[in-house]
Amino acid sequence: MDKTQHCRTNLFRWLPGELENRMAEATTADAHEVYIWSADDLLEDLKKVGDAGKEGVKTLLEYNEKIKNSIDADVVALTQLMQANVKIARQIKLLGITGRAYIKEVGKKKYIIFKGDAKLRPELKGTRYLAENAKVRCFVVGTKDILEDAAKGTKVAIIAFVAIDIIKEVTSDHPSFVSLGVNVGSDVLQAVTAAYIGAAAGVFLTTVVGAPVVVTFIAVVGVGFAVGMILTSLDNRYHLTERCRARMMGWEQEMEKELAEAKAKIVTAGKQTYQAGKSYVKAEVIKIDKYYQNAANMIGGSYAQSSWAFMP
Repeated sequence: MDKTQHCRTNLFRWLPGELENRMAEATTADAHEVYIWSADDLLEDLKKVGDAGKEGVKTLLEYNEKIKNSIDADVVALTQLMQANVKIARQIKLLGITGRAYIKEVGKKKYIIFKGDAKLRPELKGTRYLAENAKVRCFVVGTKDILEDAAKGTKVAIIAFVAIDIIKEVTSDHPSFVSLGVNVGSDVLQAVTAAYIGAAAGVFLTTVVGAPVVVTFIAVVGVGFAVGMILTSLDNRYHLTERCRARMMGWEQEMEKELAEAKAKIVTAGKQTYQAGKSYVKAEVIKIDKYYQNAANMIGGSYAQSSWAFMP
């Protein structure tokens, strides 16, 4: 399969073991096509593309930053918003704005039950559909579905942010794991916060207000996107991520300096200990040599002095 022709979403494998597999499965759910590269493959590809390719990657990253600074939303948030809008349009077409539904579980099967006049939903002739039915998979009904949809969207966003931040750091002039960690942490925190505040709004409308299904989903999407924009705006205005990164990198430099000083002290102490031990051994050998020399003189014999006595 040609990567460039068959991938709608390109994500990179950076998570180890079972966690990596779970994240990959989360992104492949809901009909996504995903190709996954290892870290070594990415680095090899970056080497092959040369300076022109690297400049192209930098240009794309700079474009993403410009969008983020201009409208307080990055490409990941905008992409998810467009996907949600497609789902909203599908929901309105099938059920209308005021249509209502609820979830009913029978054994291990989950059904979506639609209420109201069937004439208002001409494409949904029945009143009960399996939740896995392709025709009704676009609906997010009830508290559990809202939270699960938020979790799925958050997982996809996290993987996308990790991929973007890694490429950004790898192609920077001075790559740093500390800088990468701060960027990933900031993006993930904003994504999680926005997603779950949006989900909380949806749960409130569902359980307290009893709002229609489509209205609730629109609120989830709208509130989540608005919160994301607010968080991005605050970050841009007060430079929270930049200040955090500067502080963390300062601590990293201080730690490296302290480790270098500690290493130098250990090496110096080791050399001093070695010299002291060497001098002590030499002095003791000389004493022993003198003792045996004196003994040999007393009995009229001869004694060959130990070569240790001439240690440098």
